[in-house]
Amino acid sequence: GNLTKISRVTRAQLLDDTLFLARHNLVRYDHAIDMLECLERDIDYVPWQEVQRELRNLERNLRFTNTYPLFKRFMKIISRHFYRAHVEEPDGIAVPKWAIVWACFGGLRHCMNLTQYQLQD
Repeated sequence: GNLTKISRVTRAQLLDDTLFLARHNLVRYDHAIDMLECLERDIDYVPWQEVQRELRNLERNLRFTNTYPLFKRFMKIISRHFYRAHVEEPDGIAVPKWAIVWACFGGLRHCMNLTQYQLQD
């Protein structure tokens, strides 16, 4: 549906709450992941900023599991649109570090090339 029908603050809180509840086994993780999929179309900073703590927790919890590569691919998919909107086609707003971290974590080619070039300088 249309993301703008729900305010960005409400979208952010719904995502953060769902991930928090999943981490505490009060909501199934597949429901939380389904909710996260809406981030794929969301280029607003507020929802992305709000879920950073829970995404880092999820990444840490999955790090040594068979699901980790799937999580990395998932992050590549959902972060691509946000990354392109704010990094590949800069809009004049300072890009938060996490936007680059998640895109590179997922293996987004532009991000990998950009950071590799910057590391060589």
